[in-house]
Amino acid sequence: MAAAGPDAQPRRVTVADCATASRVLETWLDADGPLGGAICSKCRSPGSSGRCAAPSLGAVVGREVQATVAGLGRVRARIVAVPDEATVVLEPQGGAPRPVPLAGIRDARLAVDW
Repeated sequence: MAAAGPDAQPRRVTVADCATASRVLETWLDADGPLGGAICSKCRSPGSSGRCAAPSLGAVVGREVQATVAGLGRVRARIVAVPDEATVVLEPQGGAPRPVPLAGIRDARLAVDW
């Protein structure tokens, strides 16, 4: 249940409410939101083409990530380069840059220092 204001009667959240919120967030993120334009929120329904539109990895070169990488485990690393569509060069904290196949990255998130 959601209320529209302090004196409003509770009401159910509708699909239209969710669509409106999604459009507002998409506009904010695409207009250099908190990640500085490093993401692209344009995504197609998996049913329409089978794949989501992915942002260019080149947009995150120089950024820090927290990632689980085959052979390294959970690391914090800087993205040094993206030489091709299947490889990223990571520089783990305290280590030398090394090429890593994208298939060897189990999960990754941009690191945020609060």
